[in-house]
Amino acid sequence: MAGMQVRVEGYLDACPGELLEFDFGPLSHWGVYVGEGEVIHFSWPEDTEAWIRHSAPSIILFSETMVRKERVADIAGISAVYTNRSYDLVLPPLPGTEILRRGQVFMDRTLPYNSLTFNCEHFATFLRYGKAQSRQVSRFDLLHLTSHDPTREFKKAYRQALKDQHAKGILISVLEDQPRQGCNI
Repeated sequence: MAGMQVRVEGYLDACPGELLEFDFGPLSHWGVYVGEGEVIHFSWPEDTEAWIRHSAPSIILFSETMVRKERVADIAGISAVYTNRSYDLVLPPLPGTEILRRGQVFMDRTLPYNSLTFNCEHFATFLRYGKAQSRQVSRFDLLHLTSHDPTREFKKAYRQALKDQHAKGILISVLEDQPRQGCNI
């Protein structure tokens, strides 16, 4: 990891499975890059009006979210996007295919949302590392109101998603293209 850039503007050099951070001012939105200019992330609940979707930080007002795969450019709008590898300094990433498989398991599922305990950064870190963490919550949680570990809730949601897909006969497989130079997927 010597010489690794921790936070790089843009995503063109991102490998599938890496975290993307969308800078929306005081709060950032997080997702997992899947390649081809797309990201898996917490998106708007299905019935959200289009005009609300264009004011990204207002997602904190919702109590549920939907996991979607969308184009990075559509989410970012005019905001900066960063490939963020800062968690790699303290947590070992799961294999790239496992990260993408986990994302596919959650695809198009409605999940609870709470900006302090079950947010997009928790989701993205759970996919990449198997541990749900949010530094922006830690930064603002001066009273330590969120002393619980959200990883347990994400594991429960993941097991339920697998169970539901198994009951429907859905098999999740990650189709691998040739890995890009420097990517470990």
